[in-house]
Amino acid sequence: MKQSDKPLFSKPVLAGLMIFISLMVLVLNLTAPPSKYPKAHIERWSNDSQIPITWINQDIWQGSNKLELRIRFSHGRSQDAKLGLTDALFSLLLLDTLPLSTSPINQRLADVTTKLSYHVGHQTSELAITLNSEPRFLAESMAILIPWFKQPQFKTRTFHKWQQSHTPYYLSNKAQLEQALFPTLNSLPLDGVLDEYSLNLDDIKQHYNQLLANIDSITLVGDLQETTSVQSYVAQLTQGTSHSELINKAQIATKNSLQTQVGEQLIESHGAFAFAEPTSAKDWISLQIWLPYYLSQLKRASAPSYVQLHLESSPTQHWSWWSIQHQQSVLQDSQKLGQQIQQDTYFSKVILESATTSLDQERFEKALAAYQDKLTQYVLAPSWWARMANQETQKMQNGTGLDFEKWNDTYANAINDLSFTDFNASIRRLVLVSSLQELQQRQ
Repeated sequence: MKQSDKPLFSKPVLAGLMIFISLMVLVLNLTAPPSKYPKAHIERWSNDSQIPITWINQDIWQGSNKLELRIRFSHGRSQDAKLGLTDALFSLLLLDTLPLSTSPINQRLADVTTKLSYHVGHQTSELAITLNSEPRFLAESMAILIPWFKQPQFKTRTFHKWQQSHTPYYLSNKAQLEQALFPTLNSLPLDGVLDEYSLNLDDIKQHYNQLLANIDSITLVGDLQETTSVQSYVAQLTQGTSHSELINKAQIATKNSLQTQVGEQLIESHGAFAFAEPTSAKDWISLQIWLPYYLSQLKRASAPSYVQLHLESSPTQHWSWWSIQHQQSVLQDSQKLGQQIQQDTYFSKVILESATTSLDQERFEKALAAYQDKLTQYVLAPSWWARMANQETQKMQNGTGLDFEKWNDTYANAINDLSFTDFNASIRRLVLVSSLQELQQRQ
């Protein structure tokens, strides 16, 4: 057969093919459906006080007027000079702290479609502001918020009225569990000697000024219709404040403890345990899948008339606590269950140990599929991304941890690729059974 060195296509034809292929790739990219798990765009800058500011945005939010602003303070319950001080401050802050006002501040802000909320943890606290980013509404909101944030009006009459009607945080079962779980963070006794009722208005005012000197970070989430204006508003809002970085993760109890009453029947039980530091998106997702399963095991073992399980998220430490009201009629009729509770000093220890290994693969796959569907809805909301950036992720001073950039880069692959083996490895590492603290009420 006669061979030829002549190329199959001429140079003009090859050039045309390359242009055509490039155009086809561009068209496919433009017409492809958006990812179910989009990657956010991140921009960073600092204000005059060197407080880091992060702006998180997505293409799907273009034209949306919802804007989330989060101010994170490097101060939580563990640093309180008096028990319940930070909780008290934020509770009062959302009352009538505008000048010449007798209504809660959110009632006034509702007119400009703005809302305030807060979160207090054991090492951090957060002021959350939901705004309308349309220029007119944003200008009116900031006209209220900027002077208010610098100097809220804590009123004597409101403080005394609040003090008479408010139940101190330290009296809650959660507070007792939190102090037992993190024993070195706050040595103040939960005995009522130094309690929330010893607070005075000067304590609140001084503590607020202390918070303004301990801002760790600011996060903006949403489409900024006028970026320069928003940057200017944030600069004005935080003028005169100071930057203070978060401390490292908390010291966790390494031994189980039980506080119980004398009695044959278990009326209520409450417990808390800590998690090891999530270091990957797969760790974090595994935790979201495992917690509902653990709740189902608590319900199955306790025959409750009431049960609740909470995940306490923090940039430095995740932990969980639960409360159960045991159904007495079931306990009385179920001799086997009654014997099991009596034999085990800890009601929940065996349940927790078992739950770290007892989820089978079929149930895992169903739970993963369900969470995949939920996540496609979560990622549409700026408030969810604000929570991820401000409460769920943080790089520690020693370089460890799951920071927001790592989460943003890897979560889509993690949710699609998470295997049963990955899940089990994460849960065995994350759930610190040795940290379990339990309270029991018996009769």
